[in-house]
Amino acid sequence: MKSGKRISLLILFLLFTVAARGQFPVEKQAQAIQKMFANPAGCEKYFNKTFLAQVPPERLDYIFKYYYGQCGACTKIITVKKESDYSAKFQFLFEKNSTVDVDLVVENKEPYLISGLFFGNPVILASTFDDLIKEFKTLPGVSSLLAVKLTGNSFNTIAGYNPEKELAIGSSFKLYILSELLRTIKEGKRNWADVVQLKEECRSLPSGFLHSWQPGTNMTIESLASLMISISDNTATDNLLNIAGRENVEKMLPVTGHSNPSLDIPFLATLDMFKLKGSPDKTLAERYLNASDKRKFIADVLGKIDREKVDSWTQPLLIDKIEWFASAKDLCSVMNWIRINSENEKGNHTRNILAINPGLGISKEKWSYIGYKGGSEPGVMNMTYLLRSSGGEWYAISCGWNNPNAPVDEGRFTGLVGRAIQLLEK
Repeated sequence: MKSGKRISLLILFLLFTVAARGQFPVEKQAQAIQKMFANPAGCEKYFNKTFLAQVPPERLDYIFKYYYGQCGACTKIITVKKESDYSAKFQFLFEKNSTVDVDLVVENKEPYLISGLFFGNPVILASTFDDLIKEFKTLPGVSSLLAVKLTGNSFNTIAGYNPEKELAIGSSFKLYILSELLRTIKEGKRNWADVVQLKEECRSLPSGFLHSWQPGTNMTIESLASLMISISDNTATDNLLNIAGRENVEKMLPVTGHSNPSLDIPFLATLDMFKLKGSPDKTLAERYLNASDKRKFIADVLGKIDREKVDSWTQPLLIDKIEWFASAKDLCSVMNWIRINSENEKGNHTRNILAINPGLGISKEKWSYIGYKGGSEPGVMNMTYLLRSSGGEWYAISCGWNNPNAPVDEGRFTGLVGRAIQLLEK
């Protein structure tokens, strides 16, 4: 249950400001990188010691081979933005009809060794949504896509594939907790600045870091919500679910446009999910599914299981039975509900929270607002966006992929989603 966050294999670091002078050395090093995909041998000579301490040669070799396997040879480089002679953004074009955004920083003295490098996700260059949907149809398992223009409460569908298919959505379910918080704050029952204490019974497992904090630590509702959405902190999530109330969140499902709320009742906490799937008692999930009173089972049985004995899992596990479920249409609907109900000053905090982590590298020149929540577990991935164009028009897009037989290819999926957003820009 980790967020569908910005997936990359190299991170940009050691950023610094330099005065532009001389020629354009960063472009020369970009041309050197272009050749490394097909033949990364000896590429470490182009990087400085600080970079190599963080990303050693064997890791560089793996990364370049990974991109070569995904995209083929790099055939062209486009300079997107020259920030200085030593720092620039590029778009690399590859022979397998895909592109990768690249940020590059080099030292400001010869031989201009590379000090910072970031590779984005491969984006498939489907020229139309019809072409993109053909790519979605090749994904093993079941996938979905819905891109809509938002006008009031109505949708204008731009493209759709299985838009009403209910899929497991991973941590994207946290949008429904955020919606219930927004409702109570809008009605004056709570404030973002309200201080609450972390509860021991709400201490979950990663992702996030609050599971390592002491119970009783003071947090504001806004700080918990920010962690829940931006890094998908599961302990923040379970504390907020406790504050909002499980049944209140369930009541918000139809309010926000969920077409089949019964799929998510009772509404599971993240720790419930971990225990059901990762408990040493392998009969637990089946017993839960067959329980006549699932709420009582959660309280009386799951509540007594020691979280320290719960294991993680690396293969798809009951993703069609124990998860959080929603269709692409449901998720576009909840984003639209949030948009409409966050227009006042109190609600605007909700938009700020959704905008902390944009998920992918999306053009801020073309999109004046980027709100995002994603989620994944083995066999499950979802990415859902609320977008406002530079011209003021609102859009939502949600893409999902479930494969009960194997973990999904996150790089492939994020590339498809990135291309869907690019097509919206046209």
